[in-house]
Amino acid sequence: MNDPLGLCVTPPGLALTNLYEQELGTQFIETDLYDLPDKISKIVTEDLEIAKTFDMTFESNFITIHVTDHIYQDLCSASRGTKSALCCPLCSSIAVALARTLNTPITVEHLQSPRQDGSLVVRYKSIEEAL
Repeated sequence: MNDPLGLCVTPPGLALTNLYEQELGTQFIETDLYDLPDKISKIVTEDLEIAKTFDMTFESNFITIHVTDHIYQDLCSASRGTKSALCCPLCSSIAVALARTLNTPITVEHLQSPRQDGSLVVRYKSIEEAL
């Protein structure tokens, strides 16, 4: 990298995203955005049993996920407590999957974990109007 003010960090969920693609037998870059919620939900809740429920919704260039009883709850809560710029592997893996599917950078706009009911809500934003 030539930008001395920039920083390149490997996403904590990169390996998990690669595992999703392996389980699907396809790459996210070849996946239609509106097929993504069902595919990730099946992988996360049934195949890998990472979470009890997974839901993804779209609004303009924002994507929101709602997850319950996920295995990264303690790690996610700890990273929020330290005000870390990094999120847990689950949140990160979804951001990577979205970036690959949309072929555009994704930011985590809002992360709420744990909520009163113990669930996780993450709001991502596509940098470009890709939805």
